[in-house]
Amino acid sequence: MEKKEVNIKYGLMAIDRREMEADENANPAVLHFCGYEKKPAQNEVNELYRELKEDKEFGLSDIFEHIDIYEAPESVVEHFKDTVKTIDNETTTTTTNSDTPN
Repeated sequence: MEKKEVNIKYGLMAIDRREMEADENANPAVLHFCGYEKKPAQNEVNELYRELKEDKEFGLSDIFEHIDIYEAPESVVEHFKDTVKTIDNETTTTTTNSDTPN
């Protein structure tokens, strides 16, 4: 399989909304990040919701009803873009439970 270099400029991040409800000033953990070279369209957001709900490998299906997906701010995109330099499709996914910048 041929890999290509990517230049992640946009991202979607999944967070547990309960963290935000508990403290509106919270910096919630990014439970899942998906990076894109082009701004993701609504169908890509919908697909990510579906994948997180149905695919047990992501580890979020048990708490899916609490997951919200947001466009990632530039600081989060920058944090993740160095993690993945090459991919084998148009999007790249990085899963983390670590703290990320605001």
